[in-house]
Amino acid sequence: GEDPLGALHLRGCVVTSVESNPDGKKSDEENLFEIITADEVHYYLQAATPKERTEWIKAIQVASRTGK
Repeated sequence: GEDPLGALHLRGCVVTSVESNPDGKKSDEENLFEIITADEVHYYLQAATPKERTEWIKAIQVASRTGK
């Protein structure tokens, strides 16, 4: 019985993968991605695997276009 902390309004948001290495080398261990809402609030999330990160990004991109 945990209550959700809130909601992210995805309509019109931008979602991208994030590479946190300063030298620009890709790291599949972190699996970070960023959501920037229409209000320009930045959220950084971490997926369990690179495949899961890709799935999350694709799903959020669809939701941001359709509003569903």
